[in-house]
Amino acid sequence: MLKLLVILGSSVILSACIIQNHPITYKYIRFGNGGGFTGEIEGYKLVNNELYRLNSPEVLRVIPDNELNIINTKLSSLDSLRYNHPANMYRFIKIEYQNNTSVEYQWGINEEPPNELKRFFDILMEATNH
Repeated sequence: MLKLLVILGSSVILSACIIQNHPITYKYIRFGNGGGFTGEIEGYKLVNNELYRLNSPEVLRVIPDNELNIINTKLSSLDSLRYNHPANMYRFIKIEYQNNTSVEYQWGINEEPPNELKRFFDILMEATNH
């Protein structure tokens, strides 16, 4: 019984060390697809933990803490990345930070962006499918 308590206690401590909550450092993240003949943009906006369609006041869903933590962790991996390769049809991510700075990533839909950017975009898009 004592061994079981020691193992359980160790597991809880280890889990607490591994799971880190990354604070929200952005005002919003806009992302989606655009361009083509019509120039139409289809996208989303993440504000805190609420996901909206662009130009819509209706909340699509509230992002749970575990998903938000993944988004914030991946966002921090983009800190030094700059990537802007616009095309006629494109994907985009725009991040407006709390300190009023922003960064925008853009690339053609047939282009392969850096892995960390592609993964971040995929995670954001996955959040829209729930």
